[in-house]
Amino acid sequence: MSLTSVKVPKYLAVYYGWPSLVENSQGDVTAASNWFGQFDLIVFGDGIWKTTHGDHVKTKAIMKNLIRRGKKVFGYVDLGVTTQNLNIKQMRQAVNGWSAMGASGIFWDDAGYD
Repeated sequence: MSLTSVKVPKYLAVYYGWPSLVENSQGDVTAASNWFGQFDLIVFGDGIWKTTHGDHVKTKAIMKNLIRRGKKVFGYVDLGVTTQNLNIKQMRQAVNGWSAMGASGIFWDDAGYD
């Protein structure tokens, strides 16, 4: 096996809190962006896509900074029947919300009754 055939795994962060508060960033978008910048793939928690979420604006700025650095950012959506039980319209709203923030895709979780 040659060295050129070895694939180096990417670094993944799944973060469910308010991104602007990560590692004592205290709402500083640059500090939070720098911290998340150590990862290649970042998943931000459910609900931040809503414009009414308290960290929406700062998270959007963090995402923009990360994307500018070549990072891939994904939005988390909980599909759990016992947690949210989203209908198709609500799923579309979540997708559109994350898309408007610049997300590369969606991490769908807790689908079905499992």
